[in-house]
Amino acid sequence: MKDSKKMDKDKEVVIFLEKLTDLAESLGCRGKIPGEPELPAVGDSLTLEQIAQLKVMMGNPELADLALKIGAAPTERLLDLNDALKPVHGDKEHKEMKGLLSKYKKTDDQISQYEPENVAPNKKNKPGSTKK
Repeated sequence: MKDSKKMDKDKEVVIFLEKLTDLAESLGCRGKIPGEPELPAVGDSLTLEQIAQLKVMMGNPELADLALKIGAAPTERLLDLNDALKPVHGDKEHKEMKGLLSKYKKTDDQISQYEPENVAPNKKNKPGSTKK
């Protein structure tokens, strides 16, 4: 038969986990989060965009920054995903990730709006024959 102290400790753990579950549900951190995409299938190779998406979902700005530096597209979808995960990550992490994503998005927008000047091809005037 189990020791009564052991049984009391097990009950305390169960009560703690139930309260933790209730807290997670009240904060909207349990189950599917609206706006959160499906995880990629196991075994598939990931694109840089999927890696950046996973890092935003995990709330890891350092690795999200690295994925964006090496070529992941800073899409509006990443900003929306970060906003959807605000209750899970907290205000500080949300603000840090939003600043990072906004910086890359602004740079990407500036690059996409840049249009080089249309320069007419340089027509060289060929000198005429010098022979007379």
